[in-house]
Amino acid sequence: VTNFTDEFGSKAEVGGVKKKRETKFPKHLRLPKMDEFQLYDKDRLNELHAKEASKFKRELAENKYLGAPPPKDLVLLEDAAEVEEKKRLIEEGFPDWRRRTYLAFIRSSSRFGRQALDRIQAETGRPYSEVERYAKRFWDPEIGKKRVSEREYSRVEAAVLKGEEKLLQVISFEKCTKLLLETFDNPWTDFEYVHTSARDRGFTADEDRYLLNWCHKYGHGNWEALRLAIRRCDSFRFSYYLRAMGTDVIAKRCEQLMRACEREVEALQKETWDTMTPEEQASTKVTDVPLVSRRLMLERKHAAAAAKREKKVADLLAEAKGLDPILAEQKEKLSIMEKHDKAEAAGEQLKDAGDLAILAKPSAVPKEEPAKKKAKKEDKAAPNVASVPAEAVAPLLKMIVDAESAGIKNITAAFGAVNPSVSKRQINLNIERMAVREKRLGDQRAMWYVRDQFLHLADEATKAKVAAHVAACAANVKASAGKENAAKMKRENKAAELQEESASQAAAAAAADGYDGSEEPKEAKKAFTHFCNTTRRSVKNSLSEEQRKDKTIVNGNLKQLWKALGDEDLAHWDKTEKDDAARYKVHVAMHEAWKTKKSAPAPAAPVAAPAASAPPVPMDIVPAADDAVESKKRALSESSTGVGGTLGGLPASPSASLGLIPKKKKLT
Repeated sequence: VTNFTDEFGSKAEVGGVKKKRETKFPKHLRLPKMDEFQLYDKDRLNELHAKEASKFKRELAENKYLGAPPPKDLVLLEDAAEVEEKKRLIEEGFPDWRRRTYLAFIRSSSRFGRQALDRIQAETGRPYSEVERYAKRFWDPEIGKKRVSEREYSRVEAAVLKGEEKLLQVISFEKCTKLLLETFDNPWTDFEYVHTSARDRGFTADEDRYLLNWCHKYGHGNWEALRLAIRRCDSFRFSYYLRAMGTDVIAKRCEQLMRACEREVEALQKETWDTMTPEEQASTKVTDVPLVSRRLMLERKHAAAAAKREKKVADLLAEAKGLDPILAEQKEKLSIMEKHDKAEAAGEQLKDAGDLAILAKPSAVPKEEPAKKKAKKEDKAAPNVASVPAEAVAPLLKMIVDAESAGIKNITAAFGAVNPSVSKRQINLNIERMAVREKRLGDQRAMWYVRDQFLHLADEATKAKVAAHVAACAANVKASAGKENAAKMKRENKAAELQEESASQAAAAAAADGYDGSEEPKEAKKAFTHFCNTTRRSVKNSLSEEQRKDKTIVNGNLKQLWKALGDEDLAHWDKTEKDDAARYKVHVAMHEAWKTKKSAPAPAAPVAAPAASAPPVPMDIVPAADDAVESKKRALSESSTGVGGTLGGLPASPSASLGLIPKKKKLT
């Protein structure tokens, strides 16, 4: 048997001499396998290991270990501090952690949060103290973030943060759901939303109410328990859609309802916070406001509505009471007027001076305006120009009128140059109070206009300029109105001509196709329908006898031909569709005209004089109008039901034989 060495082949190739075995690096000085998730300081350990390896190679070169292997307590680092540092760095790592343990740690951290160490320990299977130490070192930015690659650490951190955000959202859902359900005496029957809505066509209000209460009872995430509760509930024993629903659909709907609860709680807290005093608002956050019960809330709401209603009634009564003097005065005037009318009828005149004074006296009690409108009107009408000297008001109004469409800054600068004692802010306030810049009828752009209550403060030249501008605007409005009327008449005449032309063309087309309006018009068809009606025969001719009977094959070929049409062919069929729509519109108008003409009463026929030779008919034989109508109705009913008829459907009653039943008109 030939023996081989590691590097030089067999003994025969090396002259039958066995190669001497090299001395290996001591096992107790070797570094363990260091993955990044084991949190070793790989850079520093590799640096220390490089020092040991270089010294060991030098000792090998000096043939220090020829006779015997290196001792087990060999120390290659010369500095004792480096020896202790290497020992400490190796002990800081987690050599027993495998990748499966690391992935379980990350998954449980994102699912339960970084602080749920007991649940993380149950998922990883490692001792609690070891999991606590690993979590502390992994999430330490000075250790974990530096010893794990940047890409891996950022990925894990993003996943865990996303999971913790979802946990916080779930906690908020459960808290708001609990707060909202506690405001009802019996949430299983009374629960409802006030400020928000979570309606869905797939769920009724009762189903949503039960789902939300079950979600609060079993907790978010226990969807299987909630599904079994639906199966056990007698209220939904016939709701097969809900009983057959999967956990994913139940979870989605419950989260929608809990999110609506969160919005509802926020709205209720904000509503309660708005009713608090400023001192209470300063010491309380909106999210910490306690919710009142729904019953108490409804009572407060009803009490507020009742108070508002009573106040409104009191205001109306006060207003009616204020109208009593006016009513009495009007009644007195009415009685005096009646007295005056009687005197005039008798040829006298009213000479009572007191009555004449009452009639000439106007109503003394004006209509009182509401307090808010009155205060606003008084505030707007008050000429508050105290900040501008009295002698400078007229020049300011003149500058405003002369500015025309210029900005307020130009007016402020011009007036401020003449009156430096007045500040810019005071000038702006007085300009905005005494004038307004707007575009009125006849203006080409926005112009400055002096308000009516301040126009009397302007000088005569300014008033004349304002009057001239108003007259010019009126002339512009009149001229533009004349132009618009002429253009409008021109458009209307053109539209009437086009309408007459189109009506004549449509009537000619209707006359050409032989339609007279006596029948219901045929509905307009789409472009594809016209294409199918025209092409179907040729498609059927191209198929076999059996394929012609199969509508699926015929329609499929028609669809393929339609999809293969070019732009020109599609345009042709689109035009056909539009022409057919116009045809239908004309036919409908003709049919309506025909029905109107048919329903119009026919002219009365002239009554012929009785023949001289005809014998007089006795009055008891001639039926009255009511008898004729009744006989006609009876004949119609007998002919429709078959009662009293003869063989062959001939009328048996005298009224039918006399022609009282109209014959059916033959349609042409």
